[in-house]
Amino acid sequence: MSVTHAKAGSPVRGRRAEGIGLPRRIANELRKQNDRFSAAVENMSHGLAMFDADEHMIICNGNYISIFCLDAEIVRPGIRFFDILQHSVDIGVASHSAEELYAIRKPYIDQAKPSTYEETLSDGRIVNISHRPLASGGWVSIYEDITEQR
Repeated sequence: MSVTHAKAGSPVRGRRAEGIGLPRRIANELRKQNDRFSAAVENMSHGLAMFDADEHMIICNGNYISIFCLDAEIVRPGIRFFDILQHSVDIGVASHSAEELYAIRKPYIDQAKPSTYEETLSDGRIVNISHRPLASGGWVSIYEDITEQR
């Protein structure tokens, strides 16, 4: 793309608007990276959920939704961690109240170091939950249904 002198309206020789396409290329590259990341997360064999320091969900995959039989229309980015626990109680998957589940999980989240524990759901399934802290203050959790391994 050639550059035109603003006042004279004539082309400026030897000058090209190199930066014009740069934002578009950056946006395209970010979109590609986001698509790759989403594909990797969705193709994991375990459930995954990431939360920010304010306990709001950033991302989760389909296996997370499936393991806990959650409604994907309710459990979406931005939902509070406690509200997910309450939803699991409301649909009958949780074996404790939301308050009890939060009290069980909160120490693992707060200790800011990797931790793993098991939770038994109301239908008897056993889920292994691994928390990993993030430098930003949030955490990532990996969920695996280990019922058949018992």
